[in-house]
Amino acid sequence: MMQEDVFLDAKAFLEQHLDSNVTADELARHLCVSKATLFRIFQKYAGCGVHRCFLKLRIEKATQLLQQGMSVSQTAERLGFGSPGYFSDRYKRETGISPSKVQKK
Repeated sequence: MMQEDVFLDAKAFLEQHLDSNVTADELARHLCVSKATLFRIFQKYAGCGVHRCFLKLRIEKATQLLQQGMSVSQTAERLGFGSPGYFSDRYKRETGISPSKVQKK
């Protein structure tokens, strides 16, 4: 399998599991590649590590859900964050704005 295909498969897997805390070990096993290979592929195609890329995907999905009117608490739960407070902190750190400001009222 080509590196780009591995990356696309990895990204699809992560997008299907936004509600759980997928680890790099789990992802590498799923793709039948070593963890080192997985990290190299993510650096090449995403410009960041697996965890960072996964967080970015979750934040993108959170933005969509918030804009559709889902509450901060519901969004945090739906995307598998430990608590609404932790979700809000990570969201603000990634985007520079509070998720409550994104939320459609």
